[in-house]
Parts: sequence; C-alpha cells; structure tokens
Amino acid sequence: ELGQLLGTPEYMSPEQADLSGAGIDTRSDVYSLGVILYELLTGELPHDAKQLRSAGYEGVGRIIREDEPPRPSTRMSSLDAQRSVTVAKNRASEPARLVGQLRGDLDWITMMALDKDRSRRYQTANALAMDIQRYLSDEPVLASPPSALYRLRKAARRHRGAVFALASVAFVLVAATIVSTSLYFRAQRESRRARIEARKSEQVATFLSDMLAGVGPSAARGRDTEMLREILEATEKRIGNDLRELPWVEADIRRVLSRTQRDLGEYPAAERNLQRALALLERTPGADRPSVLEARAELGALHYALGRMEQADSLLNATAEAQTRLLGREHPQTLATSATLVQVYVYQGRVDEAVRLGRSVASALRRTRGDADDITLQAMFSLAQALTDQRDYAAADSAYVVLLGTLERQRGSDHPQTLSARVSYGWLLRQDKRTEEALRVTRAALADMRRVLGNDHSETMVGVNNLAIIYKDLGRFDEALPLYIENVESGKRVLGEEHPETVVGMVNLAAFYRARERCTQAESLATRCVEIFENVMQEDYFGRGIALSIRGMCRADAERDAAAEKDILAAHELMSPLYPEDHPRIQELAEYLSTIYARRGDTAKAAEWSARVTAERD
Repeated sequence: ELGQLLGTPEYMSPEQADLSGAGIDTRSDVYSLGVILYELLTGELPHDAKQLRSAGYEGVGRIIREDEPPRPSTRMSSLDAQRSVTVAKNRASEPARLVGQLRGDLDWITMMALDKDRSRRYQTANALAMDIQRYLSDEPVLASPPSALYRLRKAARRHRGAVFALASVAFVLVAATIVSTSLYFRAQRESRRARIEARKSEQVATFLSDMLAGVGPSAARGRDTEMLREILEATEKRIGNDLRELPWVEADIRRVLSRTQRDLGEYPAAERNLQRALALLERTPGADRPSVLEARAELGALHYALGRMEQADSLLNATAEAQTRLLGREHPQTLATSATLVQVYVYQGRVDEAVRLGRSVASALRRTRGDADDITLQAMFSLAQALTDQRDYAAADSAYVVLLGTLERQRGSDHPQTLSARVSYGWLLRQDKRTEEALRVTRAALADMRRVLGNDHSETMVGVNNLAIIYKDLGRFDEALPLYIENVESGKRVLGEEHPETVVGMVNLAAFYRARERCTQAESLATRCVEIFENVMQEDYFGRGIALSIRGMCRADAERDAAAEKDILAAHELMSPLYPEDHPRIQELAEYLSTIYARRGDTAKAAEWSARVTAERD
C-alpha cells in the first residue's frame, strides 16, 4: 500500500504521516504512547480530532508533521470552565491544581514522547516508562524542554521563504539598533542600580517574611515572647518607609505580621496591619485577585476573633461567593473561608447551619487535601464544636478523636491548635455529663496553655472559663470562683469589656453568683451583660437570653415579679428555638413563670407553664 495513509490519524507519528514510509521504527510506537499519555493527563488529544479529519488527505499529514501541539498544562488551561471541571474531577483534582501538577515534568515527559524529531524522542517504550517512574518517585527526569536554538532551527526549516524575508528586514533593523545601542546602555546603567536596590529590598523582605512566619508562638512554644513582640513592633514601624516603592512586598509582610500578632492574641495590632495590607493589595495595579480575597477572608476571621459577628458573617459570605466564582467551590481558599464561617454560625447560635456547612467543608477537604492539612484541621475543629452545640455528642466525640489524633501526630501535644482542641474536647465531655473526665482533660490542657501561650492569651481564657464551670458542676465552689474572676479580669484587660468572650465570662460569673445566692452581685452583673449584648450583638443573640434569664430569676427570687416576668419571657423567646422543651434551661424558665403567675393569682397561666415542666431538672 505504498503511498497510502494507513492508521488512526490522531495517534499517528510524523514519519507515518510522511507517505514515503521512511524512518518508521519503534520510536513511532513511542509517539503513539505519548498521545495516549497526553489523553490520560488532559482528557484531550494533542491534535483536535475534528480539525484533523476535516483537513483533507494532505492536510492531515501536514498537521501531524508540522503543527506542534500545546503542552498538557497549556491545553488544560485553555479548556472552557465546564469541561475543565469535568476533566479535573475525573482525575480526583480541580482545574487550577491539575494545571499545576501537569506543569513541569509531566509536560516535558509527554512532549519528549511527541517530539516531531524522532531522534529527540525516547528511543524505546521502556525508556519512556522509566522516566515516568522517575517522576512518580520524585527523582529528576531525563525529559527537558527543547533549547531555543533547536526550536529556531525547526522553525527555519518549516518556513524557508519567510525566514529569508525576515533576514532582510533584520539586516536593516540591526543597523538601526547599532545607532541606538549606546543610548540604551547609558539609560540601562542609570536604572540598573535602582533595580538592584529594589531586588535587594525584595529579597530582604522575603527573608523577613519567612523568619516572622517561623517564630510565632507556634514555633516559640513555652518561651518568653516579649522579644518577639518588640521585633514585630519595630518591623511594623519601618516597613511603611523602607518599602514605599514595593507595595506588594509591604502587603505580604504586613499579612505575616498580622498572622503572628493574631497568634499572640494581639488582635487590634493584627487588624491594623491586615487592613493596611488589604488597602495596598486593592490599589496595586495587577494585584493577584486570589491574594486579595484571601486577605479579606483573614480580615473576616479577625472580625470573628474580635467579636464582630455581623461583620464577620457579611464579609466571609461575600468572600466565599467571590472565591467560588473565581477559584471553584472546592479550592482550598474557598473551603478555608467556609470553615471560618462555621465558627461564626456556632457563635451566633445557628447550630444546624453550622453543622450542615461544617460537614460539607470537612468532607471536601479530607477528600482533596487529606487529614493532616492545616485547613482540613481547622474545618474538622469547627465541625466538632458545631456538633457539640447541636448536642450530637456521639458524633462530636468521634470527630474529636480523629482531630486530636491527627494533631498529636502532626503538630505535637504543645501546639496551640492541639491545646485549643483539648480544651474544646473537655467541654464536650462536660456537656455529655462525663464531668470527672472533663475535669482531667481541661485541667491538664489549661496547665499546658498557661506554659505555652501565657495567662492573657484568648485561648487560655477559654480554658480558664471552662475549668471554672466544671469545678462549679462538681460543687468545688472555692476553686471555681477565682477562675471565674480571673477570666473576666483578663478579658477586660486584653479584649475589652464589650468583647463577646469577655461578656460570656461575665454571664458565667453572674450565674455562679446566683447559684451561690449572691443575688445582688448576680443581678448587677447580668444587667451589665444585657446592656453590652444589646449594643454589640444582634437582637436575637442567645447569650442575651441567658443574661436575661439570670437577671429575671434573681428578680423573681426577690419577688419583684413584674420585672422578672418581662425578663424571663424575653429569655424564653430567645432560647426556646435553640433548646428542646425538656432542656434544663427551658424547664427552669417554665418553673419560674409558673411560680410568678401563681403568686399573682393567675391560675390559668400558672397551670399553662406548669404543664410545660415535663422533665426533672438537674
């Protein structure tokens, strides 16, 4: 069949497409294997089948012999959004991540197998297989991009006429260039020093960023962090002047400063640097859009840490939507933002929403990033807390077992994230009535927190608060009271009186005073908490309901029934959507209302509320 084109065009080597039939050997098989590898990696053929077959008999051969297919990573980047998502999903990946995996070694292995020049291909199928194995074993591969000279020679052979014309034009251009070269080099000499200085500044800035990222409290466990604070303060003062000409570098360093200050519990300073970084990114031409969104998500997390739940909710939701459109629903940045939203929902009492979102985010991250990934661990932590608040204690316990096991292996028992998870697990045990076990876990975790993070860190305050409540549950009131007071005083000093964590501590202390029949102190403190909640939280925040219930019950105990009725009814309205009818909090409110109406002689209402007391209170 001499002179006939035999074979499947899409998988045909250039020498097969040459009708002379010369030079066909095992390297033609290597080319066909390269086509298969290309298809496996991208879901597409090197040459579009429809275009190839519509080119006609001679056109098919010309395309195969002369047209260079795009690299796999380039082909993947050029697919439309729907097709790229499908291709990536079929490869257990996502579009941006798959492009990154293809770029480099896999590109060059594939393109070496598909080289038009068979002398540059792998000489045998085994050589191709061995290079793929090197890639899988993280060893250097033999494949490499063709040199610029090699590409130029190939282009010249394909387009001899055009090359001749270009050479003529080039001669004229060279003459003109000689005239202008001296002027160019003079300008270059003048600007070279400025470029070198800018490059030096950028390198120093990168070094400083890496250094700061490595010496936060996570790295300086248990050591005095006062010097670190001084370094951060000095760095912040200098970068505004020293990096005035490098706004993107200044933004990067300010973000690192912000993260380190947040680790130290210095939230106002962290917010100041992050706001400045975000402003620089948003007004710098060509700023990387994903970086801007990531910085906004970090600001939303800081709003949460500072107790601004409405601002955190609004900013994080808007950022997650933008990240979904730009990066995809399962991109790590999108999922990290959603994991922070879970924590916001938990704090707002939107427990069912928190659990739904938490399950979705944690599942996606464990599938795509693995259990040991930082973002996955954050999402698993958020989900465990949401399940605890939903009172699904068995599911929460299972989540904490996986989380703590991974943290211990990957981060160590003293890592701040591990310590926070240990305290949180202690709270689950307390909620599940495993009080002695809760005491053991929380006391040990708090001792380690004091050593690693210090007494005034916000996470240490959470541990102090939880341990105080557990001591109260066990009737060890003399041990509980100093912890309640310490928590409130630390909160006021570090976070401010109106921070939600501080107010939660104040509510808990008010509840303790009431339980110890110190009603004057309890009512006064509960009143202040109600005022703060009304100023800084949304009207239906459940913490306000708890503060109202404490104040109302103190007033009822003093038989100031009109004021007590108003408080307790408002508390019941806020808390009943969050707790079942037989929950001890709801039962206690119903009992008090029944007593108030009985004292007033309103037997119908007294009976109505008495009928709601369906379970024995703890």
